[in-house]
Amino acid sequence: GIIREYPSSNITFEKLHFEATQNVVRAAVDAGVKRFIFMSANGAAQDGVSAYQTTKWRAEEEVRNSGVDWTIFRPSVIFGDPEGLMEFTSEMAGVIGKAPVMPVFGDGLYKLDPVDVKDVAECFAGSLDNREAIGKVFHLGGSNPITFYEIIQIIGKALGARKTKTVNIPFGIIKPVAHLLGRFSFFPVTSDQLALLRQGNVCPELGYREVFNIDPKPFTYQNLGYLKKHS
Repeated sequence: GIIREYPSSNITFEKLHFEATQNVVRAAVDAGVKRFIFMSANGAAQDGVSAYQTTKWRAEEEVRNSGVDWTIFRPSVIFGDPEGLMEFTSEMAGVIGKAPVMPVFGDGLYKLDPVDVKDVAECFAGSLDNREAIGKVFHLGGSNPITFYEIIQIIGKALGARKTKTVNIPFGIIKPVAHLLGRFSFFPVTSDQLALLRQGNVCPELGYREVFNIDPKPFTYQNLGYLKKHS
């Protein structure tokens, strides 16, 4: 999936989340595939606050109605060595390591539930031959939800900073600006992303830990050593 749309380049949630999933599901059914593992997102909902969430939900519906044995995973934000690909801590580290202060939209107290990429991969692999996982939706979160402000400080510490300076930008100020400029790639955030951020991203349950026997890797500065390697 994608986390940001670029309509002028024909890159949209509708096409990449819903239509792409629809095409893959149809191809799988036509090919006689018996097992389908789908990566969705925590917060996917029919009445979501953003197009990101609603298109993820509609994609899930395609999977659920496919007639194939399915499992759906809904991770919160994923961290781990991206090895050159996009990853949220690396993106934030790029700003924290260069800017004199880190902008924080709102009060920064909204919470996220970071989950390690290897834990996510273990769930995917473990679900293939696990009949208990068939027809189930699993929310994938870490061991302890933390605030956005705390995440900034942890990333800063991983980069060697004692404390990362921040400046709060009220949602009321940034929202109309994002609405106007969010369609341009140079602007750091869209209205859709602001809505997601403000809502937070905490998993409602973590049943995957028992089903797949996983003890989630905590989001600590010690576990973000890859940031220095790529900085």
